[in-house]
Amino acid sequence: MSESPYKRRLREHKRRITTTLEAQGYKVRTFEDGPFHLFACRGKTGRAIRISFGEVHFDEINLCKREPVPARCIRELWKISDDGRIVTVARIT
Repeated sequence: MSESPYKRRLREHKRRITTTLEAQGYKVRTFEDGPFHLFACRGKTGRAIRISFGEVHFDEINLCKREPVPARCIRELWKISDDGRIVTVARIT
């Protein structure tokens, strides 16, 4: 059975974001399930990242808000445009 287009796009963008963050000195872990797709840490700080395509739903934001993260960790939502060219990073507080 072939992979769905959503999973293929998600896998591709996980790879791109991981490469970008590793170039900035982060150690990156990826997740297949849960509210976050990536967790990047550098020193004592961390970034919990969720990737979203198209419209962002409030359910996604609320899910990320409720999920416990380590101290000094930032929650982020990376929104990828439909054509995949524009990436918008938003912090979730």
